[in-house]
Amino acid sequence: MSRNGIGNDSHTTLLMHCDGADGGTTFVDSSKTGTTFGVGGTAQTDIDQKVFGTASLQLPTGVSYVITNLNVVPPGTGDYTYDFWVRFTTVDVTAQLGDNDQGYANLYIQWAQNHVALYLWFSGTNMSLPNGSWLPVINTWYHLAFMRRSGIVYTYINGVLSGSSAASGSTTAAKYSCGYHNSSQGYSLIGNMDEVRVSDIARFNVAGFTRPNRAS
Repeated sequence: MSRNGIGNDSHTTLLMHCDGADGGTTFVDSSKTGTTFGVGGTAQTDIDQKVFGTASLQLPTGVSYVITNLNVVPPGTGDYTYDFWVRFTTVDVTAQLGDNDQGYANLYIQWAQNHVALYLWFSGTNMSLPNGSWLPVINTWYHLAFMRRSGIVYTYINGVLSGSSAASGSTTAAKYSCGYHNSSQGYSLIGNMDEVRVSDIARFNVAGFTRPNRAS
């Protein structure tokens, strides 16, 4: 594993490069899991907006998402990392960035418009991370990372440590989706995502890191 966490190794449980032709609806998992995906709404590949490779995942309208067909969420109380690139085309609505399809009882990642903050809902606890407000600039790519190490979750925006909170609860092995809240409220990301990765280890230095300069 490199110093800035780039890599696809035995600890990677999901890796979506989101490559493909414009308007495509086929997504590939390059991790050891090799899951296929379900695609909802107008989710598609977009060659005009991308960080690396040939395309990104575009979520142009509400209730658009991709979801794994196999369990990729690391179960238990151990370390994990969720990291990805995201580009908002609007910040007027609450945006669901990641969801483990288990409802409020487990884990989801969200940018909350009404609180102007990133949230990680984990084992029944709603944590505002960073510890303060954050308003993303539309049409701008950000690298976000949520990492649990030894019972503490750390959040990074472009490699900069932005907040931390104790989170010792257990996660459930589950599917994982991008772009839509699967349980009830239907919060949707309107924008793009790229290089979506889930890992069963803490990948980054706690103090911060240089955001990735190439695909994993």
